[in-house]
Amino acid sequence: MEYKDIIIRREDFGSLDKLTSGSNKKIWFICQECGIGVLQSYKNFLKQKDGKLCRKCRNKHTANLPEVKEKQSICTKNNWKNPRYRKNLCKKLSNSKKEYWNNIPKKDRIPCNKTTKKEIVDMLAKDGYSLVKLYNNNSFICVCSNGHKIKSSVSKWNNGNKFCYKCHIQDRFNKLKDSLEAEGYTLINKFDFDDFKKINKCEKRFHFICPKGHKHSMLFSNWFIGHRCRVCSISNSISKAEDEIYDFISNDLGITEVERGTRSVIYPYELDIVIPSLKIAIEYNGLYWHSETKLKDKKYHLKKLEMCQEKGYRLIQIFDDEWLNKSDIVKARLKHILCKTKPVYARKCTVKEIDTKLAHNFVDNNHIQGYTGSSIKLGAFYNDELIAVMTFAKLSVSKGSKNKDNQWELSRFCCSVPVVGIASKMLEYFKRNYKWEKIISYSDRRWNTGNLYNSIGFKFVSYTKPNYWYFKIGESKRYHRFNFRKNKLFGEGTEWEIMKKNGYDRIWDCGNAKYELTSCHHQ
Repeated sequence: MEYKDIIIRREDFGSLDKLTSGSNKKIWFICQECGIGVLQSYKNFLKQKDGKLCRKCRNKHTANLPEVKEKQSICTKNNWKNPRYRKNLCKKLSNSKKEYWNNIPKKDRIPCNKTTKKEIVDMLAKDGYSLVKLYNNNSFICVCSNGHKIKSSVSKWNNGNKFCYKCHIQDRFNKLKDSLEAEGYTLINKFDFDDFKKINKCEKRFHFICPKGHKHSMLFSNWFIGHRCRVCSISNSISKAEDEIYDFISNDLGITEVERGTRSVIYPYELDIVIPSLKIAIEYNGLYWHSETKLKDKKYHLKKLEMCQEKGYRLIQIFDDEWLNKSDIVKARLKHILCKTKPVYARKCTVKEIDTKLAHNFVDNNHIQGYTGSSIKLGAFYNDELIAVMTFAKLSVSKGSKNKDNQWELSRFCCSVPVVGIASKMLEYFKRNYKWEKIISYSDRRWNTGNLYNSIGFKFVSYTKPNYWYFKIGESKRYHRFNFRKNKLFGEGTEWEIMKKNGYDRIWDCGNAKYELTSCHHQ
């Protein structure tokens, strides 16, 4: 396997080709054992000669395991019974340890090259082995109960190396088959015991079908440490909210071709829900698990969005406070995006200015970001029922704009039902009845593609940088960063440092797409 197959990216999103073997730049890579992402310097990544593993998986193969430590302890004690070993290393020990080992009774010591043939035969017989041939240096060949020949020595035997490797492999092979059958798995590989010995040595994969019909492959070692079907494992760890979104799409909307937890679109990143027929993917972003302290930096969500766009997919990213607090709005948006519903036509609607209370209630019930202060509020009515609202406000300081005469921001637009052409009709009403030179608007890239603005005459200006939102740890509510500016906070340090001390974390979005419409007279 080449390094590029398991490296996700550099931490700073730089080029992997520019890394040298001694570079301390950190990279993200996939652990070959458990499949999780690991952050490590490139230099230390290259030093791993026995597999690219995370710290936890690496410890499974080192002396940190209790049984390995116990075995090493027994081995050390047995070695110290050997006079030559004790004589060579005794100088390195403290006086207390020297005194301990020198006080071992002679009857418990195993002298080097002085074990008799009868003693070796008796030693092997206790473990069910028979002596075949004895060499001068106390090494020998013996036969196990199944007739397999083993070459060993007295020191190795007393250090615990008493098992027959061929019997061990046979037992391992039988356990694998029994375990697969007991758990309802079907083995696809057609191999016998001899093939298993070869496969086990080089740690190749075996292929299987799980009880739910998922085809998968796995290393033999991974099966024995408890790994099972990855697809089933993902479904068992999915949050309740993600299950609810999936049920809404598959059951309520009737979309049957839905994949979950797939990495096939933007490998090695995972997408929660994918609808291949529509080229649409949906991510459920929990505030806690997608926060900055959980390594989801300011480019993480934007990077996944851009990678999906490169593959021809539209990615919708839902924050958990949106689903928990505004699930009806989220469902309406998903229904509009995923399903073709019978629309109302703008020619049958009447547009007029409405009061703040009516606009406030309508926007709060139909716009994912809720109502924001505005100077002009327009409503579209169909059969005397309000079905769409569009609001305009003076340019916002919080978004880096300066307030100028006859320049407006189209701050909110939403509908309760699909209405063909209503955005264009409401915009034309504004242009005829109010003085304006320029109108700007921002489209949330987590939800929108910007096609609406293009259809009503706006021109794309630029993409803004990702924005961050604060939230209290343990709560599901985001707060705009403008409310926590440095000059409003008490304490020493940066804004981010003060907020962390007060129990807050932050999550980054994908930024906005900025659009602009300019009057021909102003040009």
